[in-house]
Amino acid sequence: MSTRGLAPRWLLLALALGWPAPSRAQSADPAASLDALRHGAGALLLALEELDRYHPPQATAPATALLAHPEPDVARAAGWYLRREGQAGAGVTAAAGILAAADALPEARRAAALGLGALRDGGAVGPLSAALAGDAEAEVRAAAAEALGELHRAGAAAALQQALAGGEGDPAVRAQAARALGGLPDAEPVAVSAGLSDVDAGVRLETVFALGRLGDRSQSGKLLLSLQSDADCRVRAAAAWALTRAGDCSAAAALRQVRDASTCRVAAQAAGFALAELACD
Repeated sequence: MSTRGLAPRWLLLALALGWPAPSRAQSADPAASLDALRHGAGALLLALEELDRYHPPQATAPATALLAHPEPDVARAAGWYLRREGQAGAGVTAAAGILAAADALPEARRAAALGLGALRDGGAVGPLSAALAGDAEAEVRAAAAEALGELHRAGAAAALQQALAGGEGDPAVRAQAARALGGLPDAEPVAVSAGLSDVDAGVRLETVFALGRLGDRSQSGKLLLSLQSDADCRVRAAAAWALTRAGDCSAAAALRQVRDASTCRVAAQAAGFALAELACD
């Protein structure tokens, strides 16, 4: 991820949320602004961005402490800064300790999980997988799933696939696991497809999108079933899109049937767009 161009987005976020801008003194020494007890989230974000042009060694420790900041954007920005400074390993150690601490607040554990994702270090796979499997709070498990998807590291898919296949009781976490799997090169399409039979429509929807992003034809038959018979109209429409990503012309007949006869207008429209995209005739 490029580190350029982030300041305008963070500045707009700070202004939209009414966070105070840093003073001139803070701007002169952004490292001095990395104090969550004295400064709000907006000032912390702007200080971390300013450190892109100023590299004081004294900024590493306070930036590491921000991996537990309750504002997710601050935790992510701290992870980005530490990775850029070559301190990803130390950041993983600190954030993993917070994530595993029994006395850490759920907000801090959630932030630590998101910070681990921003660090993009292979050492984060283990702590995040453990949190996804065992943290008591669903919001922390969802953050761990999201971060595992952001790592793009070997081994991250296994824990996500386990959560999606029934090891996770909260549908929001299962949906996040499916979403994350769609961006992982080591995700196994047959394992991801387990989410197509989930009782929650949101999980099925994210699973269809994930299979589409993976673009693997081996699951086209299951996507066809979703296209033709899923109880949720959104899932049927998404299945039409996913079949185009797989480039499977054997689905053309089913897509025509849905286009011409489906009572779900959005699915019929999606099937028409899919046929045009496939261009199999």
